[in-house]
Amino acid sequence: MNTPVIKATATDALTYRLDHGAWVSYLREQIAPEWRPGEFDPERWLFTGDPDNPATTSTRCTVRACDTVVTSRTLCQQCQRAAAHSDLGAHEFLASYQPSVTKQTRTDTRCVVGNDGVGCQRRRLSNRTGLCHAHTTQWKRRGQHSGLSMAQWSSTRARPLPPREACSIVGCSADATLDMRLCGAHSTAFRRSQRARAEGERETAEQWASGQPPSQLRVNQFSLALVTHTVRFELLYALQQRDAQGQKLDPVAMKSLTNALRGLDSVATTPESTVRELISKNRAVHAYARMLTRVIALRFEEFRGIRHTDKDVWQCLALDLQTPRAGRRPNLTSVDFTPIQQQWLREATKDWVRTVCPEDTGQLKRTVQVCTLASRALSRRPGGGHQQHELTYADMAAVFDDVRKATGTAGKLYETRYRRGLWARLHAVLELGRKTGRLAELPAAFSRHPSQSIGALEVNEEELGKAIPEAVIAQLDAHVHLLGTQRTYGRSWSPAATAMMFRTVYQVLRDTGRRPNEVVSLSLECLERQDGEYALVYDNHKSQRLRRRLPITGATAKAIQHWQDYRAGLDLPASTRAWLFPSWGESCGPGHLSTNRLVRAIRDWVSAIPVLDSDLPGPEGSPAPFDRRLIYPYAFRHSYAQRHADAGVAVEILSELMDHKDLTVTQGYYTVSLKRKREAIKVMRRYVHDHTGTPFSGTGSAASYALKSVAVPFGNCLEPSNVKAGGKQCPIRFQCAGCGFYRPDPSYLPAIEEHIIALKADRETAHAMEVDDFVVRNLTDQTDAFQQVAARMREKLEALPDQERAEVDQASALLRKARAGRDLAGGRTLLPLTVQDGS
Repeated sequence: MNTPVIKATATDALTYRLDHGAWVSYLREQIAPEWRPGEFDPERWLFTGDPDNPATTSTRCTVRACDTVVTSRTLCQQCQRAAAHSDLGAHEFLASYQPSVTKQTRTDTRCVVGNDGVGCQRRRLSNRTGLCHAHTTQWKRRGQHSGLSMAQWSSTRARPLPPREACSIVGCSADATLDMRLCGAHSTAFRRSQRARAEGERETAEQWASGQPPSQLRVNQFSLALVTHTVRFELLYALQQRDAQGQKLDPVAMKSLTNALRGLDSVATTPESTVRELISKNRAVHAYARMLTRVIALRFEEFRGIRHTDKDVWQCLALDLQTPRAGRRPNLTSVDFTPIQQQWLREATKDWVRTVCPEDTGQLKRTVQVCTLASRALSRRPGGGHQQHELTYADMAAVFDDVRKATGTAGKLYETRYRRGLWARLHAVLELGRKTGRLAELPAAFSRHPSQSIGALEVNEEELGKAIPEAVIAQLDAHVHLLGTQRTYGRSWSPAATAMMFRTVYQVLRDTGRRPNEVVSLSLECLERQDGEYALVYDNHKSQRLRRRLPITGATAKAIQHWQDYRAGLDLPASTRAWLFPSWGESCGPGHLSTNRLVRAIRDWVSAIPVLDSDLPGPEGSPAPFDRRLIYPYAFRHSYAQRHADAGVAVEILSELMDHKDLTVTQGYYTVSLKRKREAIKVMRRYVHDHTGTPFSGTGSAASYALKSVAVPFGNCLEPSNVKAGGKQCPIRFQCAGCGFYRPDPSYLPAIEEHIIALKADRETAHAMEVDDFVVRNLTDQTDAFQQVAARMREKLEALPDQERAEVDQASALLRKARAGRDLAGGRTLLPLTVQDGS
């Protein structure tokens, strides 16, 4: 299916003669009067973000002794300059540096004058002195001549003063004078502006103040007084709706947005595209503009008597506003129902969305997608499927066929699980429609039948090699110092901390084979140790199996512990402290590193590596370049599984390590492509031995040897009756090492060595049981014979040149994996792979 169902769109321009008074009155009824008390001043339309409020992005400088308000968890400018010239380490600087109070950003902190437990209620004029305007004047006139220090004078001689109203100029934090609602500086500016005017043209202080731009706003402030009366209420309503979604408020972004919207009559009647043209290119400001304008547009539709969900194209934000879910990012996409051609099916789909209110875009997308598929299938049927009462079982069969063959944008068939999910969602829509009466006329024949089951895809052996070759991983390890250096990770994270975190993530991905979302969501206390062995505690989100335990090596545990120690010295927001790999800021999703950020970091890292060779030769004999697109976080899970499969780990054990419920899933890692099998067999034919360990050259042609041999537990067999019985009728009960028909090769060495250990154990058991001597002698003879075979083959291998030895080792590992995979498929314990020439 090539047409995307959900797509981002801009709000259409509205041509509507707006009654501003009625619209503002309507908004007043929707606005909460007590919004953000202590932060929003409704009389002055001024927002001052509280750095201690987690719902605001404003915070304090990360230096412990600095109270300067900043936009995110980082250093203020003064502390940044000091840190650049300091010899202290990052952690020590944050803990011990004492900033100069004269350079801190001025706040609404009260005057320091106070005695007998009563403090001055007026605003501080200067951080250097800590005095308000009145006390500053008193100090200059009398206090400094009293023989007392300023601190002594402030606490003994100076008299605390009652509060005064703030200056009426937005953003000015100084106290107003008694004669007018202006501070001293603005009073002077007002008088100066009126001198040049004629007597009848002069303004009052209030008139003059209303036309003045805001005083210099701090980083945690923005003013709605900048915009027109209507836009003030529109933005205030939209901000409150945004708050209901649990989104943090960024004063810096809002300051830029209000500056851009100056002079605009109304956001509701202005196309979103026009609003975007007015604002800067800052992404945060654009994000605010997108959400706020769409919230306003949705409320404006209701004001005009339009029900948004009656339309055929919905803003997903309308569903979010109906059922707010705190902490979830706003959904700014739209869903288009118009491709569903049959009116009854379109309305039934809408009813399902209205009733269920899907929690994420994926559920909504898949539901509309399958209904669109059904619509297309029905449109090809006689009558086009427009009359629901005329539908038959044949129509349902046509719909099933389209869902069964559904493909993605690249024309590739969807995974079985995805197509089964589509099929189930279609019937969820139809079932709800029948229950509500919307589809009361739908015939019972138009239902699914048990025979309409979507079967699993057949595995294509040539497409199973998703694992990153070990030779490529070795090259990645050699360039791990480049990981995490291509992008910053928030303004409060140092390059060293960013690089160390991503390198640890890579080590965990590589060594544990966990899914990317399982790695990024590891808890801080994810290590357990018992009897000297480490285990990684993780959550299998895919199968909803929590607190799973995976045995890991000491080296992997040490890497995690090293990061835990380093991480303990970082100043992290409270919402991120529970995670091993925290997010860069408090407002970033669930509080841990996101998979998208991990994917970008891996992609940037791989692109930065100068040379990355594959394990295959190129046209001129030198290594061919490796396709870098094949390196992504999930590929390390395939590599982990492939590594264990190549090592001969039993499929049941690997299935447990991978946390698979179905052995057939694990079996895929034991499957080798036919081409690679042929190449491996061609190599191994040169190293076949007989039962004495002597190289055997009498294999003849590949076809002849294949017909005359059969696989047995520790090699191949040429004995005719056993070959005829498929390896199940050995006349001497598989005592292969003493048989002239036995033909092992180096790929069987691990199996032979395991059998030698088992024979020795059986011999010790026989001794303990005090059995007859011939039993012990038989076990000893078999052990000696197998040891001779294994020793001879090892000698031959050690004498080979390095390149040829590597070729044999690679072919052996591949053939062992192929035999293990075929064992599982056939339910046998033998290793039924005949060594033959594939040419």
